[in-house]
Amino acid sequence: MRFARRTKPLDSPKSEQRSSGTTHKAALPEHVHVFEANDEVTFAADHDVMVEIWRVRPTAESFARLDGYFRWLVERQPRVAALSIIDSPETPDAHAREAGAALIRQYSQNLVGVAFVIEGGSFKHTVIRFSLTTIDLLSSSTVPQPVFDQSEGACRWLSEVVPTRTTRERCIVVNSLRGLPPR
Repeated sequence: MRFARRTKPLDSPKSEQRSSGTTHKAALPEHVHVFEANDEVTFAADHDVMVEIWRVRPTAESFARLDGYFRWLVERQPRVAALSIIDSPETPDAHAREAGAALIRQYSQNLVGVAFVIEGGSFKHTVIRFSLTTIDLLSSSTVPQPVFDQSEGACRWLSEVVPTRTTRERCIVVNSLRGLPPR
């Protein structure tokens, strides 16, 4: 009796898998719609969650593009959330912060929450997370905006506020989107 080597399933958290000596990228699920994937940002919709991965300082212009993607998403899903992963070491300027806040206000009827992820253990990362949390507490926003130090915590929270996917499924999509090559 021959034994075949069993490969990992496609939903494995790793983005690459080996089989027969070749490397294959795991495909994104059909429900994931990628709007942009480049050296600066990745904007995608994971069913009812807008995933934003910022590799550079957010700008008002990038929030203007994101507005069109949010409009596309809320036309298809009445209740949505957002996951904003900020990988940029630079914080947005006042104009970009206002554009982001305006976007949240504009879609507040549909938006059940925005999870922010600032990864890193440095003092600067801690101060940024503290600042975002303080701004949320002092604002009059009706949209919850928790801040996380890892994407796994944000995926867990998103699975509670929009339970269309499990935490594991959300994390797999987010990790796949983070590994997308620029288009």
